[in-house]
Amino acid sequence: LVHAPTEIATVLALYSDVRTAAAAVQRVIARGLVPRCLELMDPWTLEAIRRQNVAIDPRANAMLLVEVDARNAPIEPTLEVLGETLSEGGQAIDVVAAQDAAQRARLWEARRMLSMATRKLAKYKLSEDVVVPRSRLVALLDEAARICELDGVRHLTYGHAGDGNMHVNFLWNDDEERPAVDRAIDGLMRATVALGGTLSGEHGIGIAKAAYLPIEQGPELVALQQDLMRVF
Repeated sequence: LVHAPTEIATVLALYSDVRTAAAAVQRVIARGLVPRCLELMDPWTLEAIRRQNVAIDPRANAMLLVEVDARNAPIEPTLEVLGETLSEGGQAIDVVAAQDAAQRARLWEARRMLSMATRKLAKYKLSEDVVVPRSRLVALLDEAARICELDGVRHLTYGHAGDGNMHVNFLWNDDEERPAVDRAIDGLMRATVALGGTLSGEHGIGIAKAAYLPIEQGPELVALQQDLMRVF
């Protein structure tokens, strides 16, 4: 029997760059903390949120939104350890804990605005939900930036850093840009698997990712799955 939490606390941490934020994620996990939510947002995501008139410190180029809970025990000890872990090394611009439910709601406002905010940045948007081990988050973010820079493809990344599931969003306005976007997506899929990750965490494979499945799975396993589909 799992009891509902008796206390919930939400913390927002701001960093000067996404690598520092990703390193903080790794510290949280290594410390043995188990957040109920651990979201990461990169600089382009924060810019999209700012355009929706959500106030975020202009010095920040990355954000973590972390939520922890307690069951029939004080939450303060966990909150104190979380704050120390997020601030370790003096690299955080700010670490703020919500004081009540209203403040918690305001902190989550930034995350809730993401889908709407990013859709306003370009005519077309394609979101990929790749997953890597949490220890490879920095490498994934670096690879996404490198791959997109090769062809000048606009992108932004946010997602569930607590389980390594990141949404890499590709943005473009003209049909002529689509081949470059497709090359960037192919590069992202290959980089993800090379980092020990998987092609999809939430969205599934479906039609859009079917061509990439052999990158991760061998022909025997693909054939087995196709046989199962034929059975049903």
